[in-house]
Amino acid sequence: MVQGIETLRAINDRAAAGPTPGSADAKFCEWAIVDVMGHQRYIGRVTEQVIAGCGFVRVDVPNEDGSMNFSKLIGTGSIYAITPIDEAMALAMVGQSNQAPLSRYELRQLVKPSKALMTRDPDEDYDDCFDDHHEDGDEPY
Repeated sequence: MVQGIETLRAINDRAAAGPTPGSADAKFCEWAIVDVMGHQRYIGRVTEQVIAGCGFVRVDVPNEDGSMNFSKLIGTGSIYAITPIDEAMALAMVGQSNQAPLSRYELRQLVKPSKALMTRDPDEDYDDCFDDHHEDGDEPY
């Protein structure tokens, strides 16, 4: 096991040994679907986590075989629904969803580099934008 990452089995064991549901010390620890703003959905074991005094909902997203895939921390203000489900349903749904830990956007994929953009014309006067007066003699203000 990678140090610092709990397995889903360890999370389940911790939840089973935890406080009685409904008690003041009870923490949320359920299999659930978490719907988030931006049409995002995460399916997995849902618990609470506090970082720097702020509460987050943690979704431990499994692979289809139940092994740990990734964890996602979600700010409570962006959640619009949490639907508790059982473990079997969660594992079945994970196989049908396209959950990903992050989306990567890279400028180089959007814009192909152009030599014209990367070379500088030595005859071009780049200081024109810093001139104090305009060609027509009017002051800028």
